[in-house]
Amino acid sequence: MAFSAVETLKTGWSLFKRRPGFFIAVSLGFGVVFWVLGEFTDDKQAHGLMRFLLTIASFVIGVVIEMFLINFALAAHDHPETVELSEGKVRMPFWQYAAAKIAVAIVVVTGFFLLIIPGVFALLALMFTNYLVVDKNLTFIDAMKESYRITRPHWLELFLLLVMLIGINIIGALFLFVGLLVSVPVSMLAMAHAYRTLSNQTHTTPIPTVVETLMNPFWIMLSGFLFAIAPIVLSVIADLTQENAYTDGSGMVFLLAFATVPIGGVVILLGAIKAVWDYLHKK
Repeated sequence: MAFSAVETLKTGWSLFKRRPGFFIAVSLGFGVVFWVLGEFTDDKQAHGLMRFLLTIASFVIGVVIEMFLINFALAAHDHPETVELSEGKVRMPFWQYAAAKIAVAIVVVTGFFLLIIPGVFALLALMFTNYLVVDKNLTFIDAMKESYRITRPHWLELFLLLVMLIGINIIGALFLFVGLLVSVPVSMLAMAHAYRTLSNQTHTTPIPTVVETLMNPFWIMLSGFLFAIAPIVLSVIADLTQENAYTDGSGMVFLLAFATVPIGGVVILLGAIKAVWDYLHKK
């Protein structure tokens, strides 16, 4: 059966409903843990060596918690009625996980600096690297390769899944953050299901190459849209970071938009033409 973002989200919700009280309690507990960790590491009076040590401690504790949550989410997916919190502590390949976390972050951030789209592809291609390190005990290099292999035929569906998960968590946060007690475990279970589905899937059809994937009309039009709105995004980021490189008056933003909007519009038009062409010539 083909991988579906909608069905994956439905499965996450279905699994959550089997033990809602337990999953809400786990979410609340880890929410408190993350809050305490944030308060502990956000010591504004710490400087120099103490600030460095707090940063290292935060990273180490964060890695351990993430590994625990991945183990727990996979166990909850496999047997939700009987899963216990203690199942999260199975296998802790700390150094491989830490290396994977850093390597994936470098690749994704570099991709976002290259006009955003490469970063989106990197995020989708490597999204299960950490799962593979924890579940299969792979090295971080092998896990990155395997994540790329299992996700490549499904980048569009995975993109839609991420958009939906971000959406339900935003909605959860709007309800005085109480909704996150439901949306977070549903998201974790949906991601666990996506990983289990793709890692166990055997491909009977040829996997599209990177070039073939990039030529998908959806990605062409998305690239054009993101390129067109780039000046607005940059101006918002500049405001948030209190940098005025793009917001010294409206002139710079206007000039950037004057260049990027027409180019983005042309790319969107080319994507639409490609979609029509593919539809008319499909077998």
